[in-house]
Amino acid sequence: MNLRHKPLIRLMSIAFAVALPLVGASGNAAAAPAVATVHADAGSPGSAELTNKLGVAINTGLPRSTRANELESGDSGVGVMDKVADTLALSPPTLHWDVVGANQSGDRIDATLRVLTPGYPDFAYPIHWVRVGDSWKLSQDSVCTIGAAVAASC
Repeated sequence: MNLRHKPLIRLMSIAFAVALPLVGASGNAAAAPAVATVHADAGSPGSAELTNKLGVAINTGLPRSTRANELESGDSGVGVMDKVADTLALSPPTLHWDVVGANQSGDRIDATLRVLTPGYPDFAYPIHWVRVGDSWKLSQDSVCTIGAAVAASC
């Protein structure tokens, strides 16, 4: 089947790319890709660390509380991440994702979730983290952005 002419199937294949590399068949998080970045202060995470933090949020093999700790919305956002992980379990292993372009401004880090699928154009989703106390949490808006990519509503 030629996916270039089947937009819905192609969209779902791309959406699956977001989480499959995060959750392997065993439910363990895959190693995050190394990505260099420059960020505003020494206390803010760079792109590679944000990639890892997103991986923790989606990894259904970790305790729910650990995953919730990565999300601004806490436990209420884990359900969306569960749906993302469940959907992504159907994704082909050739898909790759990472967080790139981390840029801190005050209590916010803007970045891009980049999804690479061989044979297709790259997809980019704007996402951001917010500082909550001493921690950086994936924003609720970003949870919804990622969830929408796999038809998981917030």
